[in-house]
Amino acid sequence: MKRLLKTGPIAAAIFIAALNFCRAQQVEMTAEIEKTLRDYLTAMSSRDVEGLRSVMDKRLAVIEAGRTNAKVGFLDTSNGKELLPPEGNHDWDKDKIRLASVKVEISATHSSVAMASFTLSFPLTDKRVADLEALLKQTPAAFGDQQRKAAQRMITDRAIHNAMFAMLALENGRWKIVCMSFPK
Repeated sequence: MKRLLKTGPIAAAIFIAALNFCRAQQVEMTAEIEKTLRDYLTAMSSRDVEGLRSVMDKRLAVIEAGRTNAKVGFLDTSNGKELLPPEGNHDWDKDKIRLASVKVEISATHSSVAMASFTLSFPLTDKRVADLEALLKQTPAAFGDQQRKAAQRMITDRAIHNAMFAMLALENGRWKIVCMSFPK
């Protein structure tokens, strides 16, 4: 009994050290995943095909998420034209997009798999805010309650917020995006 009491504090210290190590490892992985998402956005905004390929798996599952239905597809990342937004689409310009509210969950049983939910915010110009305000005033009946609230939030925040989701896999020491959802 005395021997057990003597080893108890040692076992507790080892257990606490192991918990601290696991927590530090999870914090580091979360930072790496957030960096992968930022690298993705940087590559999209600069139309950098190689940069996109460096953060994506060879085949990317793409989910076009709607309110009631989703459309699932696969993207072959070896085709550079498929990776980029259409020519002339400036929605992805670096000054027009912001990564916000990133939440990462690393699988408890498979630490090489993670999910990230995040919000992309696109700032609205003064003209777009004024146009939206005018549209709400001129045609209030055209908007349902949810649409009106969403439009009011865009006006108040002076931005459009898109909730997104990504699944990532740790491959050869680097996090790769294997699945991503986009708003319809």
